[in-house]
Amino acid sequence: MRTRTPDMTIRLESSWDVVIAGAGPAGLSCARVASEGGLSTLVVDRKVMVGEPVQCAEYVPRPITRELPLPSECISRRVSKMITHMPDGTSEESSYPGYILYRDKLETLLAERCREQGVSFALGTRVLGVKDGRLQVKVGRRSLDIPYRYLVGADGPLSRVGASIGVVNQNFVVGAQYRAGPGEDSDATEVFFYPECPGGYAWVFPKAASANIGVGVNPRFGKNARRVLDGFLRGLQEKGRFNHPDIQTTAAGLIPVGGPLERTVVGNVILAGDAAGMTDPITGAGIHTAVVAGTSAGEAMVRSVNREAPNGLDHYEQDWKMVLDDQLRRAAQKRRELDDNWPRDPEELAGMLRTRWIAFEGYYHD
Repeated sequence: MRTRTPDMTIRLESSWDVVIAGAGPAGLSCARVASEGGLSTLVVDRKVMVGEPVQCAEYVPRPITRELPLPSECISRRVSKMITHMPDGTSEESSYPGYILYRDKLETLLAERCREQGVSFALGTRVLGVKDGRLQVKVGRRSLDIPYRYLVGADGPLSRVGASIGVVNQNFVVGAQYRAGPGEDSDATEVFFYPECPGGYAWVFPKAASANIGVGVNPRFGKNARRVLDGFLRGLQEKGRFNHPDIQTTAAGLIPVGGPLERTVVGNVILAGDAAGMTDPITGAGIHTAVVAGTSAGEAMVRSVNREAPNGLDHYEQDWKMVLDDQLRRAAQKRRELDDNWPRDPEELAGMLRTRWIAFEGYYHD
């Protein structure tokens, strides 16, 4: 969907069954399900074009296809494994089949499917907050109040919807990434741990004609993510990689790493995806969890309207927790252990990672 909006053929002030703040994987998955269930659905987002800019390493695990079929045009490269480069000089190769996406193409396609189901979009629309059962937004110079039956906050780590209901993320990693060409012929994602990238890791994810080269740094350690990224790229060049990179895009943003928020439903307001802290606190991955949560949110609202669920939206929390809660809370505990004891010594850091990084069997034992 390349349309630049807001769509002036719709009246934002109309009463909607569902208003969704955020046109990412969580919001779009929710919108499709809600509209298929017969609910009038509006998606608002401050971006003027769905899918852009891309602020993501774009890897998804193969099991995502159970919830979200991936057309070939949305896949940049298939990968079969992950190589973890440890600070003591050793490496661990693990089987992690999945896909490196063209995330912009994927979100464009999801938005097109939503439109086909009757979902309305108001892009270029900034969320201000929530008051008296209305979503307050600004379109250009106009301030509007949008009434809703249900509101979904899928508006990212610093969710305005979440802040309005007093439920917010507290802990973040700062991510910085270059998409650079030419690419490398590889079927492996690569992860690098070293003391100069504290509270996180660096990565090289291969794409068809480029690579995503990035870092995630915990700000509590006082490091500038962009400087760490530049240092990481220089280190790759010293090893003969990306010696003359064509840096095509740059991206930076916050990644919530505190684990899922204690409350994701307050009255008739739902939080999903990054807004609900559903990014994996250890890996930073969030696309798969966002799709799961958004789909569950849409299903819960449809059931509630149709009176199929006596506790209304409570089923949303039950559903997403059944699938995601154990995984996310384990990862949050492992992250706290790392952040509270992140060592400068490479050997000591490597020892901690062998029980706190997903490539190692020790990670899966308490």
